[in-house]
Amino acid sequence: MKKAQPIIAGLASVFLSAIPFPVHAADPPARAAITLAGHGVTAYAICVSPDAPAIERRAADDLSSHLSKITGCAFTVSTRADPARPRIAVGPVAAREVDPLIDLDRLGDEGLVMRSHGEDLILTGGVGAQRGTLYAVEAFLQEFAGVRWWAPEATFVPTVATLTVPALDRRSLPAFEYRDIFWTKAFDPDWSMHNRVNGTYRHLEEGRGGGVSYADDDTFVHSFYNLINPARYFATHPEWYAQIGGVRTWEKSQLCLSNRELLVAMIAEVRTRLKAHPQASIISISQNDMPDAARSGRCTCDACLAIEADEGSPMGPLLRFVNAIAEDIAADFPKVAVDTLAYQYTRKPPRHAVPRPNVIIRLCSIECTFARPLESDANAAFRDDLVGWSKICQRLYIWDYTTSFTHYALPYPDLRVLGPNVASYARNHVRGVLEQGNHTGPGAEFAELRGWVLAQLLWDPTRDAQALIDEFLRGYYGAAAPRLREYIDLVHDRCESSGCELTIDAGPDLPFYTANLLSRCDRLLTAARATVADDPVLLGRVELASVPIRYVAAARWKHLCADPAWPFGSDRAELVAGIVRICGEHQVTRFGEDKGVDLPGTFALRYGAPRATVSPRPAAFDQVSAADLIDLQDCEFSLWGRPEKVEWRADPLASDGMAAWMPGNHLGWNVYMGLDDRAYAQLDGVWTAYVVVRVKGAGNGNGEGTGDGDAIGCGVHGQGAGGQRVAERIVPVTSVADGAYHTIRIGAFTPKSSYYLWVSPRNNPAITEVFVDRFILVRGDRSEQK
Repeated sequence: MKKAQPIIAGLASVFLSAIPFPVHAADPPARAAITLAGHGVTAYAICVSPDAPAIERRAADDLSSHLSKITGCAFTVSTRADPARPRIAVGPVAAREVDPLIDLDRLGDEGLVMRSHGEDLILTGGVGAQRGTLYAVEAFLQEFAGVRWWAPEATFVPTVATLTVPALDRRSLPAFEYRDIFWTKAFDPDWSMHNRVNGTYRHLEEGRGGGVSYADDDTFVHSFYNLINPARYFATHPEWYAQIGGVRTWEKSQLCLSNRELLVAMIAEVRTRLKAHPQASIISISQNDMPDAARSGRCTCDACLAIEADEGSPMGPLLRFVNAIAEDIAADFPKVAVDTLAYQYTRKPPRHAVPRPNVIIRLCSIECTFARPLESDANAAFRDDLVGWSKICQRLYIWDYTTSFTHYALPYPDLRVLGPNVASYARNHVRGVLEQGNHTGPGAEFAELRGWVLAQLLWDPTRDAQALIDEFLRGYYGAAAPRLREYIDLVHDRCESSGCELTIDAGPDLPFYTANLLSRCDRLLTAARATVADDPVLLGRVELASVPIRYVAAARWKHLCADPAWPFGSDRAELVAGIVRICGEHQVTRFGEDKGVDLPGTFALRYGAPRATVSPRPAAFDQVSAADLIDLQDCEFSLWGRPEKVEWRADPLASDGMAAWMPGNHLGWNVYMGLDDRAYAQLDGVWTAYVVVRVKGAGNGNGEGTGDGDAIGCGVHGQGAGGQRVAERIVPVTSVADGAYHTIRIGAFTPKSSYYLWVSPRNNPAITEVFVDRFILVRGDRSEQK
């Protein structure tokens, strides 16, 4: 058994799970180590009550199955104890047959007792507990029998000739009532049951102990419009929706939380939902998701702004609204809590309003940097809000983030902050934690590792996160573990020394992703693969762990391949093909949260064959020095609305054989190239932007555009609320009617990292298709040049 880690300073009064408590009201028999099986023989029977609920029977069967596999002995389950045989008592009734005076109070639904009593062993939860007995069995198998449920497809069950457990007197309660690992593989119900994860979306039916249940999927988060649907209500009740700029609107907005009629309607809807879902323990009344606090869509009517001013926070109207609903339903739904988000613009605690006891606040860390702990000065604003909420909220939950939303495959060096962050939540009296990861599909960087480590920490935050990481690496990757640990440490060291922020939108342009780092990482990962080359299962796992560095190499090829340290040769298509192969073997379907973000097949389309590695310059720029020209190929674009409104397509006329394609029948700015990439963010002085584009038309049978009107629009624009138009040009059909590529000058500007380049069709029937080859930036104001 692994010895308990020292208790983190300040947590001794918080974690019952870290401290042994006597669980017998009188002096027990002398306790000693118990040998459950030896040399293929066991005298023990597993005993449950004849009236045991399904979850206790499930626990007993699980114990029997695992002990039998471990020892080679048959551990039978019985509802009638044999006085001549020692027993493993499972459940409170069986426990009290062994020890009538055992203390099972104050264990709640999930607290557990593991206790030896003479020759007998007791594994139980409290009387009537939902999951306690099951968790006692799972904890025993993990801590004293050596079983590990690393991932749904990877369970370690040791085999031993003799199984001896020490004298036990253990009482354990989870640090958090709600423990949700929002990673794809962590949704597996059996994995969740074994690792004591109880969040939603896991199908934890009664036979697996159940879990924390929201009223239904559309009242889990961002639920305003799921509850008060504008398609149903806006036409007759526009006053229920936000007033922005003096106009009531439902688009990109929130609800008007000061409206009393809206409150009555919301209460009625909440009551309807709860009656339809009697098993629910939480219903979320929470703001719609918006890009950021500046574009919150919150209501700015006089009444809402007056509440904000009184409370000193936009949370004021929301919390007063939610409190009123919670007060109304409390008597009829005493086991239900109403939750809401402290998210972006509502994150700051209000000055006066205090959440009712049946209100849950889910505080979100979305703006933080995860390269440093949340208690660090780098995250001071969030730290202050966490402390503020902890002082006024009885049920404070955290919605935390543990991946890049836009680049699941990215090396994401946050493993050194997982332990400190979870411990911080516990110190601040947080009652529940959701750790969001790659919830839309498998394959993110070290996804299985993060899921398992976080599950252990959310039960007991006093555990050493780095020791847990090492344990997982040894158990899941075998002999490759030392090289993988070196790889992890190298990436984390480089990230820390760079001082960069690690946000939920981190991309492969982070400055510490240098050719030197890629080279050193590739050597370590190559060595890791070599150590397990004879084991196809372990080799497959290590290959998947190797994808993130290759992903960065494919995305940053143009910027890094000329460096002498570059380790990946000259054939990007070969590198991409290897990534796609590995992803296919592991059912990786997404590289980002959105459904249209880089499926592995699209990744090949974006970076692989037939795309050329090097593309020639347009002839007009032959005399421009390399330092004064930046070529932004379509593989670097962001394409929004794929695949219907935009897609990467092969085009033999394009400079590198590929282009961003759009149909001509819309006006969307679906081709987008942000200058927040660190390779472009520091551009100094004035530059002139160009786009290389061609169109096809419906008019002449040759695919050439004919007719009048506009063919495309293009420009430079600022991001965010109030983003300014920096430069813009509308190109007529007559200028690009021949079906060939044309270099179009957009205009001169002084670049900023908040600017982006864009192209759109003009919804002109004369133009059926638009192909965008690349953007080009040339130093200086070239407005007078053709």
